[in-house]
Amino acid sequence: MAEKNNVAFLGEIPLVQSVREGGDEGIPVVMNNEIISESFEKLAELVAQQVAIRNANVVQSKKVDILV
Repeated sequence: MAEKNNVAFLGEIPLVQSVREGGDEGIPVVMNNEIISESFEKLAELVAQQVAIRNANVVQSKKVDILV
């Protein structure tokens, strides 16, 4: 899908039951599953990288003053 839409592929998170269970219990799955932990870490790194690339290549937005 990323290729079709000409955007960077940032990664994938495996669809496993422990992700849902951890969310339901309030326990991050990354604390108990090394494979999924690595997937989330890689995704976070790629998102940060793409944000940095975007910020380096786009003109900074102008500050909007809000009158009260």
